[in-house]
Amino acid sequence: MLFAVRPCRAKAAIIGCPKEELRNVLKEAVLAAEELPHSPLGGAWALDAPINRESYLFAGNITEQTVDSWINLCKQVGIRQVQFRAG
Repeated sequence: MLFAVRPCRAKAAIIGCPKEELRNVLKEAVLAAEELPHSPLGGAWALDAPINRESYLFAGNITEQTVDSWINLCKQVGIRQVQFRAG
């Protein structure tokens, strides 16, 4: 079997630093790559975001008919995050 090698514009980074500096160094690397999308709630920033330590609900069987009752339940108990589960 033959494999074709096609040029691409992929980039990679190798980071080396003391363990206690890793998160800050990762943040710097991600911010330096302006074209790289990132979330202030995930990745190296995950531990900084208070919302990541809030309660969340695993929910299944949410339909158009039941979504309003799910939303009301979340509002009543102060849940701002829902993990949807299918199947």
